[in-house]
Amino acid sequence: MPINIEEQGHDHLASSQTSITYTKEAYMQARKLKVYKSTTKDYVPIPRISLQGQWLEELGFSIGDRLTIVCRQDELVIAKADTKINR
Repeated sequence: MPINIEEQGHDHLASSQTSITYTKEAYMQARKLKVYKSTTKDYVPIPRISLQGQWLEELGFSIGDRLTIVCRQDELVIAKADTKINR
C-alpha cells in the first residue's frame, strides 16, 4: 500500500511544492545522499552523484550491470537495463 511521506510525519523529505508517494518497502529503502562538485577537463564545475555500498547488491545490482536512468525534473529513476520502468 502506498504511503505519502507528508502523511507519515516525514514532510521534511518532501519538497514544499511536491508530494511524493512511496510504497512502504520503497520508503524503508530510502537513502539520503549529497550531490558533489566535480569538474570537466577544462575545470568547469559540474554536479556528481556517487552510489556505492553493499545495499546496492542487496537490492539486486551487481558489478558490471548495465543501467537505465530515467531523468525527470528533480528525480532520477535507476534500474537495471533489462527492467521495465513506468515512465
